[in-house]
Amino acid sequence: MRRRIALSTLSLAVAVAGIGTACTTGGGSGQGPAVVPPSSSSPAPVSSAPSAIPDPTSSGSGSGPTGTAPAGAPVLALQLPSQLAQGAVNPVGFTVSNPGPARTVDVLLDLGSPASAHPGATAPDERAVVQRQDPATGAVQALPVSYTSGTEGFTDTAAYRLALPAGGTATERLWVVPVGSKSVTFGVRLSPPGGPAVVRTKTLPLVDPSLTATGPASVSAGSASGTFSFTLDNTTGAPYYGVQLRAQAGGSTPSCDFTPFRTFSWSEGGPWHTASLGAGWPLLDTVQLDAGQRMVVQLRLAVPGTLASCLGRGFVSLNAASADGGMGAANTATAPGTPGLDLEAQAPIFTVRHT
Repeated sequence: MRRRIALSTLSLAVAVAGIGTACTTGGGSGQGPAVVPPSSSSPAPVSSAPSAIPDPTSSGSGSGPTGTAPAGAPVLALQLPSQLAQGAVNPVGFTVSNPGPARTVDVLLDLGSPASAHPGATAPDERAVVQRQDPATGAVQALPVSYTSGTEGFTDTAAYRLALPAGGTATERLWVVPVGSKSVTFGVRLSPPGGPAVVRTKTLPLVDPSLTATGPASVSAGSASGTFSFTLDNTTGAPYYGVQLRAQAGGSTPSCDFTPFRTFSWSEGGPWHTASLGAGWPLLDTVQLDAGQRMVVQLRLAVPGTLASCLGRGFVSLNAASADGGMGAANTATAPGTPGLDLEAQAPIFTVRHT
């Protein structure tokens, strides 16, 4: 499984409109507002980034989604799903209860550990995205994301200021595309003026859709092959938008013709379509993969009647990936992109029967 740097800004806007009920944060109508696309500029360098959230167990502020704060300090509780979808927009939130007078606190969000191309890299190759809904106006804005560098790699963070009412509660609604490999530690740090910081963190698994393949054991020259089936199963709680489906087929016998097949037919459960094979991976369709959705793509090869006698085996593969880099100019080596979907499956190698 590979993950492409890709998630379109349109994906963010559409996704938020339908995920308001996925994570309960208190208040509101349950429908997410339109999202301001994230900036395409590079994340801030290490020298200007806020410090990552320290290990809360050493600061005495607790590591769970809720905990005990010092007397008079704000009480912080996280509202999080049980898992986060890799490369997709996830709703998260937190609530702050303020037992004291009105005050403004500094908020620092920990969004996970972005990947880097090689050990010793001076900057990450990807970055998180976080959007925040202003509780006063309902407007949603992208927060600037910075990164810090430590002995265990990079950490993405975002900072802003939050006004707390006297003796009241503030509920924050956020939408994040996190960074990480198998899991992400989402954290919130509140720094009240003149008081100790309050920190809550929780480690959540990162999950992906799956792509699996089956197919015939052999094909015969001069006839259509049996059906190759590819199942794309989104078991995550988030939708994926702009997913491009691309296919490829070829020979896999060493020192023989690697491009013996010219055309194939394909279907997503409805009509069958014909596509040409050539250089690269021809695009079949661009689809939306909803949370919990399973879709099956079927392919049949047109096997030429005349094939090189040395050709003994072949393959068929399908790729499902977020469309064309999504973040545009941000998807470069100097401006890391947002993690996206990139799945590839190959049906079992088949043998070629010659007439």
